[in-house]
Amino acid sequence: ESRIAYDVEYENALHYSPTFQRYASELVDRLAREHDLAAKNILEIGCGSGEFLAELCDRAGAAGFGFDPAHDPARAAKPRNATVSIQRTSFSAAHARQAYDFLCARHVLEHIARPVDFLRRLRRWIDGEHRPAYYLEVPNVLYTLRDMGIWDIIYEHCSYFSPRSLARTVERAGCGVRRVLESYGGQFASVEGRLGGDDPPPMIPGESDDEIEGLVERFSEHYQAKQSEWTDRLSDLARRGERAAVWGAGSKGVTFLNATNAPLDVVPLVIDVNPRKAGRHVVGTGQRIVPPQELAGSDVDLVIVMNPNYLPEITARMRALGVAPPAVTP
Repeated sequence: ESRIAYDVEYENALHYSPTFQRYASELVDRLAREHDLAAKNILEIGCGSGEFLAELCDRAGAAGFGFDPAHDPARAAKPRNATVSIQRTSFSAAHARQAYDFLCARHVLEHIARPVDFLRRLRRWIDGEHRPAYYLEVPNVLYTLRDMGIWDIIYEHCSYFSPRSLARTVERAGCGVRRVLESYGGQFASVEGRLGGDDPPPMIPGESDDEIEGLVERFSEHYQAKQSEWTDRLSDLARRGERAAVWGAGSKGVTFLNATNAPLDVVPLVIDVNPRKAGRHVVGTGQRIVPPQELAGSDVDLVIVMNPNYLPEITARMRALGVAPPAVTP
């Protein structure tokens, strides 16, 4: 039984980061162009506040239909020119009366307990004569195993996909696979094609089964070593009477703080650019979440940046605030 309630209190928007905005805009440009989405109907499952759907529909001149039980209409993104409709519910057969030309589901599949069955249902519901195209994106488990992004192991994720296993999952559901990619510094994996199949088999990049087996066998040892390293580093800060702030109150930050049992007197603050998180606290360890400007008066000696993709953005923000503690990635 799931212990996660995906409702309006579930907050995981990334669009407040300029780094992520650039990534999303480049992806929007490519999808709109390569899938010829002008005047088409776009379905996004798990659309959140609708930022990506609104931008894609604006860029393509398309109509958007979003579904997400965690959607809050008060925080919905406003498209400039396109028509976008979002319903605060899960997508079901009852919503398949509308014809869709393109399906998008970003960082949804890893939350689904039975992803093959889920994709088969989608095919059954919306795969019409014109065989809608799709784009699916998930966290890339190779980043966790190969690059030791260990702070991405979280309860909400029912499955972990590599590029190859993602493609195999989609193929098992009867969907065609046209392209498989790693993106966002290797942190994301994506697959695209047509729901109805008939796409020519692609050259799937990435790992062999033997490579994955080896990475998994070594993961426990590497995880414990990295966890111990950072537990010791926080203890060293405490002995020197120094303090650190964590930058990033998403899953990586929450996992890091709980895995290292970070004490409040050593790590009193968590910084996040998402204003919806400000004033809240980290579950388990209790750190207060504050906006970046509060770093200026916090007198911390170290900033722990949870996602290396954001390190240049964060160091530039710190310089603008006039603060200069070292910034490191765990």
